[in-house]
Amino acid sequence: MKELEDELMNDDFFNEYKKKRLAEIYNEDKRPKFGYLKQIDKKSYVVEVRDASKEVTVVLHLYQETFKVCKLLNKHLESLA
Repeated sequence: MKELEDELMNDDFFNEYKKKRLAEIYNEDKRPKFGYLKQIDKKSYVVEVRDASKEVTVVLHLYQETFKVCKLLNKHLESLA
């Protein structure tokens, strides 16, 4: 097993893959992580969610105002944003 690990660690393909993957991770790290919390309605869903930039991660929380757990999750989402 050790011999196989040594062979893989010296493999040019593996080294190139590692280099490429590290570059991808580094570039992902440059993107903004958090944004804002925004309440939307049915009409604005298409613009705000479906047509959002591919560089943006959208978290959709469908909630009911009368549910305590929904209010709690909204508080946590607000603090993260």
